[in-house]
Amino acid sequence: MARVNLKIADIDTNDGYDAGGNHYIVQVSPNKVYLIFIDKQFDILLAKSTNNGLTWDEPQKVISNVNTIAQLSYWYDGWSDINSSNLIHIAWSDTTVNYYYANYNTTTDTVSSTTTIVDLPYVASQGAFLGLSLTRAKGGNLGLFYSVYVSSVASYFSGFYKSSNTGSTWSSATTPDNFGVGANGILLPEFSSDDSQDMMMISQVETRNVLYKRFYDNSANTWATSSFGTSSFGYSYGYPFISAFPDKINSQSVVVAWNQSGYPVSTTGAKLQCFTITSASTTEKTLIATSSTSTAGAVTACGISYNTLDNNWYAYYGGKPSGGEIRSNCNIYYRQSSNQGTTWSSELPLTKDVPSIFNTQSFGLSELIVPPIVTTYNIVAFLANASDGGTAVSTDPLYINTFFPTAGGSIVIS
Repeated sequence: MARVNLKIADIDTNDGYDAGGNHYIVQVSPNKVYLIFIDKQFDILLAKSTNNGLTWDEPQKVISNVNTIAQLSYWYDGWSDINSSNLIHIAWSDTTVNYYYANYNTTTDTVSSTTTIVDLPYVASQGAFLGLSLTRAKGGNLGLFYSVYVSSVASYFSGFYKSSNTGSTWSSATTPDNFGVGANGILLPEFSSDDSQDMMMISQVETRNVLYKRFYDNSANTWATSSFGTSSFGYSYGYPFISAFPDKINSQSVVVAWNQSGYPVSTTGAKLQCFTITSASTTEKTLIATSSTSTAGAVTACGISYNTLDNNWYAYYGGKPSGGEIRSNCNIYYRQSSNQGTTWSSELPLTKDVPSIFNTQSFGLSELIVPPIVTTYNIVAFLANASDGGTAVSTDPLYINTFFPTAGGSIVIS
């Protein structure tokens, strides 16, 4: 059985993907797989497979564009160890600088009504949307973090909201501390604390070369912030260079990030590092990969998954660290660990024909979208074009690399 790159759709730009937040592939046992995205008509679409990713249905519209959808984040119940409702929780913003919520029921394939999380008092097209992240605590509370720059008042705004009734109503909570200009972050459930409603945020903003963990104490409604890593974490292209998954088995979060002060302009010595994080501690694991090439953009993006079938961790990245590929013309590789990051396997190719997609694009690979918890096959989605250094592109093809019962290749289904 071969692997194949399926073109799911064209999206507007990667604005909904590159500033933090959670965009993952959802695998629902025994055989369903979902991918949610903003298309070039600024609607939210859902692509679905009912045979573990072997074939995919035509993407279906789940949220219609009213005021131009700007950003998207979503979270699946099973990742929080909540297995009774099988909901995919969806949050998005629009150009009226409002934030909304709905959920998709994977049992009935139905979408809930929409509720408003927060309505900021600004008119259309005034927001530069910087961060949006949605998660669900293991105790059931939903949490949403947003940050936005509003040009009409030349100010940055951020906020943290919670819902204790599956998104029916939302209330403002304490905003994460010590955020600054351009704040964003990745929200996760917190499995190591006694309070089942606690949460964690992985972020990078006060010093743009430093990573931060922020622990949210639900009962006290406070955030505790500490830095980790040895600085030099590249920020040039935003959050595609940081990825995380909730490791509920070991009551921790797992984070990977490319580390290099000049990265991606100079990639010599760029390191793909891995950390395990709890509310009380941070531990650096064995280095995953190091780039030996000075070529700009030789390595790019990253992702991390836990596979329940073999108990392995899988770390994904674009470009070959030993050289010979660049961001606009590269394959996707991975390494696996069977001992929680103590050792990693040799580098293995996930794709073999991605350059044939990228070499006609302006900027190549910008984001890997992986399942945080793998229940079937290792399936990876990726953007074959992107905003780059502030330059917007009108259309970004969105692909998914999956198993296919024919010879490999690139097949368009959109």
